Amino acid sequence: MSVVRETEYEYKVLLPTGTRVDIIINRAPTCKNTMNVAIQLSKKDYEQIEGLYGSFNGNTNDDFVKRHTGAITQDNNQFSLSWK
Repeated sequence: MSVVRETEYEYKVLLPTGTRVDIIINRAPTCKNTMNVAIQLSKKDYEQIEGLYGSFNGNTNDDFVKRHTGAITQDNNQFSLSWK
């Protein structure tokens, strides 16, 4: 894994699979103590991912799978709380 500090508040992380994570720490008064995270998954991660970003298998119908039960839900709140 490599981490590059682009600026004081921006970082780029490259994982061994080739997945890239961009992190921006927000310092504006209205956004203080928040961050933006963008993830670009690599082809090596195909069918190896599950969680808040879905399953990364090309099937959008199974992206909202609850963590412990494996049940598919359409309720965004239930889905996100299951991964807390």
